[in-house]
Amino acid sequence: MCVSEWLLRWHQANALTAAGAHAQAGPIRDRYLELPFTRYDQLGNSLQLMDQAAAQIEASDLEQGCHTITSAWSLLPDELRIGQAPRRVFEIIDNLRPIHAAAKPTAEVREILRASMVDSGR
Repeated sequence: MCVSEWLLRWHQANALTAAGAHAQAGPIRDRYLELPFTRYDQLGNSLQLMDQAAAQIEASDLEQGCHTITSAWSLLPDELRIGQAPRRVFEIIDNLRPIHAAAKPTAEVREILRASMVDSGR
């Protein structure tokens, strides 16, 4: 395994998720998460888990998707909870169908993000 496969799989899975091709992104994301370099990439892992959450929500599993988001968020140290990570979470929850946007799991995700951003002074 080399770094190029690791980068390739990350970008493939991310691009497919962004295009809404969740079924195709899943196996590539799984492969990325198996690769050894992944253990050193906290932000990359969290973003891939957030992409997985988007797929779960798209498949009408809001509760699991929100759980995956909060799990991914909890893996991030404070210094990585800026920029791309919160943008991705808000991108996911801001694009929910109205019935999901008002649901309890979504409110819990928003509260976790709000609390962690206030606690860190952001």
